[in-house]
Amino acid sequence: MDCMSLPAMPVEAGSYFENHIVLERTDGGISTRGSYERWDAYLRGEYVGKIEFFEKPHSSCDKPYSASTVESRYTSHVGSYDTMVAAKRALHEAVVKRGIVEERREKERATPVAFLPETDCQFYPTPSDVAGKLMAGVDWKIVKSVLEPSAGRGDLIEWAKKRCEKVRYPRGASCWGRNTYSIDLDDIDCVEIDPNLQALLVGKGYRVVHDDFLTYHTRKRYDLILMNPPFAEGDKHLLHALELCENGGQIACILNAETILNPFTNSRKALLKILRKYDASIRYVERGFSHAVRRTDVDVALINVNIPAANEDTTIWDNLKRAREEHLETNGLHEVAPANQVERLIREYDLLCSAGIQMMRVYNGVSDRIMRSSKSDYNSPIIGLIVDGDKTDKCGTGHINTFLRAARARYWRELFDLPELRQKMTSAMQDEYHSTIERMKDYEFSQFNIQQVVNQIMGQIVTGVEEAIVKCFDKLSAEHSYHSDVQNENIHYYNGWKTNKAHYVNSKCIIPTYGCFARGYKPDKYGRYKDTLEGLDARGCFQVLDDLEKALDYLDKGETPASDLSTKLQHAANSGRTTVSCKYFMVTFYKKGTCHIKFHDQKIVDRLNIYVGRQRTWLPPTYGSVHYDQMDDESKRVVDEFQGREKYEAVINCPNDYIIETKAAPLLLM
Repeated sequence: MDCMSLPAMPVEAGSYFENHIVLERTDGGISTRGSYERWDAYLRGEYVGKIEFFEKPHSSCDKPYSASTVESRYTSHVGSYDTMVAAKRALHEAVVKRGIVEERREKERATPVAFLPETDCQFYPTPSDVAGKLMAGVDWKIVKSVLEPSAGRGDLIEWAKKRCEKVRYPRGASCWGRNTYSIDLDDIDCVEIDPNLQALLVGKGYRVVHDDFLTYHTRKRYDLILMNPPFAEGDKHLLHALELCENGGQIACILNAETILNPFTNSRKALLKILRKYDASIRYVERGFSHAVRRTDVDVALINVNIPAANEDTTIWDNLKRAREEHLETNGLHEVAPANQVERLIREYDLLCSAGIQMMRVYNGVSDRIMRSSKSDYNSPIIGLIVDGDKTDKCGTGHINTFLRAARARYWRELFDLPELRQKMTSAMQDEYHSTIERMKDYEFSQFNIQQVVNQIMGQIVTGVEEAIVKCFDKLSAEHSYHSDVQNENIHYYNGWKTNKAHYVNSKCIIPTYGCFARGYKPDKYGRYKDTLEGLDARGCFQVLDDLEKALDYLDKGETPASDLSTKLQHAANSGRTTVSCKYFMVTFYKKGTCHIKFHDQKIVDRLNIYVGRQRTWLPPTYGSVHYDQMDDESKRVVDEFQGREKYEAVINCPNDYIIETKAAPLLLM
């Protein structure tokens, strides 16, 4: 790949790169057939086969250079030749004759244009041959973390993964040759603004970490940014990518050639200046998207930038040298109180990340000066650094990303523990979201991602609320109907709409309970220790009542003052009481294994019964929408058995006091 001065004229069609086989050395060593070497072959950026060299052929008829094409998943032997040139020429002829590249291109043309934003004339999926040419300038041996901004359908990432399957590099030697390892791209982030394409990317298993790349900011370090930005704003997108990689990394970018050849704006001029600074490689492809899924005849520029790692911070070492000579003054940090809990967490996260990265950079700057010995052999720093349990003598990109993942895990966990969220979630929902922490480590703790998670939680809470209310109703009624104390106390039966199995709960209920009393061992009069029940176990009681209280929270509409159930139960346990006044009911626990519940307000019981009655179609479809006199005889019969005419008219006069729609209930207070 040639680095050329900027700007430059496009390379004409029919260039060497277009029509000749390009070889990359991938393996070599000593084998049973003497010295061994292998090269992977590419045509128009696509992997098409390999050439192998053996110093000692199998027989006198064999030639040292062997050429093979790759067709589908299998290789096909082309022939053996005396020289590399002959093998390369034969491989090229075979690839062209068999139409290997053209077959793939035709297949690409036939790909349905699914999920493409038709109104966005700037979205052009990347053809595979253009992607291949772009990635020929990437040093894959040092690539672990990848970002694709303006990802679209993920074409560049998919091509990169296929490309890396063919990249091998030596690691150690043996008498049978060298061991080889393929590069595994598993740390991939995507940015995409279109919701349909976001869904497509997620469906393919990729992480979508943000929507608008121009507003994407992260401390995560990327080894490679692969990008095909909108042609109209390519300069702005590439400038932002250069900003993200200012501390080191590679960028492979496709731009409209006019962006480079006609730098008439300030942003284009700034871009050219930075590209010159880093000695970027720029190649031009004439009509590079003429055969793409969405075609255009525009000329494109393929840009490869390799930004070296930033110089290590040696501030601590320099300050120590000057400490004997002068007194250093430091300024404290003063932070304005955030407006809400989420903003507070984001600010704390940003501060933690800044402090951690600075500390690692400082350590890198001083580690070489605190070695155990002045000799370089088998030497190590006296002071080591542990990053999330991994001890290191030098912090690289991987250690920074490991630290950031651990920091994200902490603050995602703290987000899920916020009372504004936790109090609205049942115990099952809390467990579910805490189990996703490992996956959330890879997502930036940002306003955008938090909003995505909160929206998801809100949607699930609606479903969870409906399930929790019905479960609460069942727990207070039919779930324990087999229990002798429950059968005659909890349930009032009536013939419902089109059924004779309807029922509702009374204002006084009894439920069987277990684990609400602490166990102990006391001696009897004969000195034998027996299993006994002591005072209340606050934790056991809480597990019984918490989900009941949360379900009723949604039916209450915020009318009842807040109450700390855990604290109340703990006070009762400490004082030896078994009767506790909770938010919605008075509860008494008995050692025989029952819990008596008496509601403070009949209205909350009515709301519960009406909600479940409507959910299970036990009440008429017209319930709450027409007056009693306007009902048919069947509906009147159900209302009479359910609550009577007088109470029903109270519902009609004030329907918002009795009829609750969970989708309209306040869910998250953020």
